[in-house]
Order: sequence, then structure tokens, then C-alpha cells
Amino acid sequence: MLSLKWVSGVVLRYSDAITKILAITTALLLAPFLSTAVLAEDSAASNEDKAGAMVVFINARTCPICARLRPILDDLEIEYKKKVRFVRLDVTDTKDRQDSQKVAKSLQLGSFFAFYEDTYPCVGIFDEKGKCLKEIYGMNDKEKYVVAINKALRDR
Repeated sequence: MLSLKWVSGVVLRYSDAITKILAITTALLLAPFLSTAVLAEDSAASNEDKAGAMVVFINARTCPICARLRPILDDLEIEYKKKVRFVRLDVTDTKDRQDSQKVAKSLQLGSFFAFYEDTYPCVGIFDEKGKCLKEIYGMNDKEKYVVAINKALRDR
């Protein structure tokens, strides 16, 4: 009986992993087609609500890749201090997720957060009109973020 519980626990964890992999794969495959459509309702926000370009970082405190990415984004936040708004949305647990959802909605990013909250780390680069110009998944070098942020700043 004990071994049966252990086996079913392993099967359950395996099943959860496959579900997560399928969700992430689907999001990655559909992102190029949906990125503007997903944000259509959010981009109706007025320009007064946007302070230039915005970088949105969806992460979890328990995620090792997110931990490696944080220092890069910290550096970028210092470099672009007066030009770009940096927003961090934490999805570590239910309370963090709910708090992040409220912040995302207040910034007109509700659809973006809802679509990508299970895909972390994910960084969205937005222009001043609220249009998502680039989604960057996983760990990347600093230059990739710099190029995307500079594009968002040029597209004013």
C-alpha cells in the first residue's frame, strides 16, 4: 500500500510536469500571433497613465533562473531610471499572484499577466502606448534586453 501511494505521487508529479510543459510550449508557439491581440483591451489606456516605456518582469522567488535574471534587470533599472518604468510581478504563491494581478490590472496589463503568469521568467517590453513590443522568456544576456528597451524608447 505504501509503495502504491509513492508510485501514484510520482505519476501525479509527472502528469503535472507534462501539463506545465504543454502550457508553456503552447504559450511560446502562440505568442507571436497573440501578443498584440492579447493586449488589445489593455492598450486602450491613455498616454497619461504611461511613463514612457515599461519593462514587466514576471518571476517567482523560488525560481533559480529568475534569481539569475534579477541582477541584470536591477542594472537596467538603474541605467534607464528616468526613461523606463520597471514592474516586477511575483507569482511565487497565491497571495503574491493576487497582489501582482491587482498591480497588473492597475497598469492596464491584466491580459498580459493572465496570459504569461505561468511562464516565468518572462519579461515584456512595452512602448509608451502600452503595446507589447517584445516578450523575452528565460535567461538571456543583457544586450537582448537593452536592444528591446531601446526600440521601445525609439518608437515614441
